[in-house]
Amino acid sequence: MTSSTSAPFPVVPSHEITGVVAATGPGVSWPEAGSAVGAQFLGDSCRHCDHCVPGEQILCPRKRFTGIAMDGGYAEYAVLKADFVTPLPQGLDPVAAAPLMCAGLTAFNGLRQGGIAATSRVAVIGTGGVGALAVRYAAAMGSRVAVISRSGRGERRPERMGAERFIATQDRDPAEALRGLGRRRGPDPQHHPVHLGRRGGAQWSAEGLGAVQGLADDEGVRGSGWAASRSGRVAISSSVRRATSA
Repeated sequence: MTSSTSAPFPVVPSHEITGVVAATGPGVSWPEAGSAVGAQFLGDSCRHCDHCVPGEQILCPRKRFTGIAMDGGYAEYAVLKADFVTPLPQGLDPVAAAPLMCAGLTAFNGLRQGGIAATSRVAVIGTGGVGALAVRYAAAMGSRVAVISRSGRGERRPERMGAERFIATQDRDPAEALRGLGRRRGPDPQHHPVHLGRRGGAQWSAEGLGAVQGLADDEGVRGSGWAASRSGRVAISSSVRRATSA
């Protein structure tokens, strides 16, 4: 098995795949032929290492990414591992479902690990592929959602997704603006999730820091997503107490 960093060429790209199972190989009892399924970025792992056994296959040193180390979905047919596909509800548009296999998974998992609740305040930085879904998910969960962007362009789009507040960092301080976003009534949440959209550069870090500072309180803030810190390191998630730095 090759690692995710080994990209053989030629290779068929694409990792957000939806389709109908045409046939199954020997020993596969699920999914059955004719079932609607989706395939995510993680296409395979060794299944027996210290990461795979407890269910953290994404950390497996021998994992393989769909469309990089194994053929993806830009083809009439794709060969996938049965235990790495996801069943799709009957009637779900496969075109609409495809982005859920990567951007949707990233956004939802970040909110889930952040302890999202109906009383939470959620700040989403940017409304690209991942951010747009994070806004929709958080709003559907009952949270109060704010979107942070550099400029005021596209201000109405987040509101249509369910965001209550749009903050343009070129016009106002995001930390100060977020402090005015009160919680809904109910028990205080353990964490206030901050979804950090994938962006690069110092401006991105400043927005992330502003979001953390604006939502910081005694219970702490959990940041999720790809976070570029001041030191240039990359982290997937972090928990901060009375945040003063990112």
